[in-house]
Amino acid sequence: MKNRVLITIVLFAFLFSSACLLANWYDSFIKDPDPWISRLKEDQEDIEEDKEHLVGVDDEVAEDPHKDAETDDIAEEEEAPPPKKYNPLDPIMAYHGFTEGQKSIIKHMYENGTDRHRDYIKMISYEAMYDGLGEVDLRGIAKVLTRYNREEYLKKFGNTLFPCDTEIPGGFVVCTDDPIPFEPGDVHLFMFTVGGDIPVANPDYYYTYSVVLDADGDPSNNFEFTPPNDWDYYQDTDRWYILDWKPDSGDWTLNVMDVVQNIYPYPSAARAVVMGDVVAFFIPATEFIVENPGYRITTFAQDVNFSPDGFFGDVSGADPTEPLWVGSPEIIVVE
Repeated sequence: MKNRVLITIVLFAFLFSSACLLANWYDSFIKDPDPWISRLKEDQEDIEEDKEHLVGVDDEVAEDPHKDAETDDIAEEEEAPPPKKYNPLDPIMAYHGFTEGQKSIIKHMYENGTDRHRDYIKMISYEAMYDGLGEVDLRGIAKVLTRYNREEYLKKFGNTLFPCDTEIPGGFVVCTDDPIPFEPGDVHLFMFTVGGDIPVANPDYYYTYSVVLDADGDPSNNFEFTPPNDWDYYQDTDRWYILDWKPDSGDWTLNVMDVVQNIYPYPSAARAVVMGDVVAFFIPATEFIVENPGYRITTFAQDVNFSPDGFFGDVSGADPTEPLWVGSPEIIVVE
């Protein structure tokens, strides 16, 4: 009997405990299925509020015009292509119609042909100067051998692109008094720059710009200076292409002289082009005996009063006693 009572008490306690647990389960999972989910939802709401706050801060920054400008400037600096390096020969090369690759070749030659600035030479005597006229101060030199197909040859030298004794956009062209016709073939192009634009017509100065060469490659028959003119510009050469401005007659002339044959003027198809601070001589290769003659570039100016301090000049290199320059044998084909 006692055992039955004990069993009944234990069974009742078990049932009561189960009922309590069931009630707790109902409160926890039925009335509020998952308190942790609610907590996560609350945390997520806090995160979203934080995000909204951050977006608001970004919007405030975007509304700051100074921030915008700084950002745009940085973007432009990052995206903008590097500035194109200017070369003084660009105007005449563009006018001539060289391709970008050909321009690069010529620019490389020009950069290697830099002449010392302000190294003036007074007359043809042994005397250097460090002050003078910018338009006779040589700065850079490039010499190339060009080859054209017949169409391009006629376009450039058939009095179309570089017509004789005529103004062209940005400059002018000068030929000899009685030029012989340009015949299809290779052309030597000598280009050089000076320290200032060359006046189209200056009543106060005479100007001379020359390309002088050893056209036959034989040093034994070249022009020799007469002392004390140790710095004669034309020494060690035998063919002279001379571009002159004469204020008394008011015109530019191009004259050619052959020293070996003592011919003056020498028949030539050469022409000179002046554009700002650039001078270019186009000379047919048929006028030289050697394929790549040594040469010197010279410039000279004197005032109309022939005053003692009114003479200024320059030559390629340090002085005229230096060896002649020799251009690259590379041929630039223009098609």
